[in-house]
Amino acid sequence: MWRTRDKYAREQLQNIEKWKKEKSYGLRWIAESVFSALKRCYGKHVMARKFENMQQELLFKVFLYNQLM
Repeated sequence: MWRTRDKYAREQLQNIEKWKKEKSYGLRWIAESVFSALKRCYGKHVMARKFENMQQELLFKVFLYNQLM
């Protein structure tokens, strides 16, 4: 187990910029920013109780947010 971890750690340290690009490291902030903006506008709760209706509600909120932008 540790040999595998050591292999990837060495690979990362040899060329950090190449590793970041290959692994798409550092792109999570984009998604987190969108989720944060949606929560600021509409809150973190949904009113629907059924899962299918929750999905519809969230899709509607995303649609509205996109219309505002």
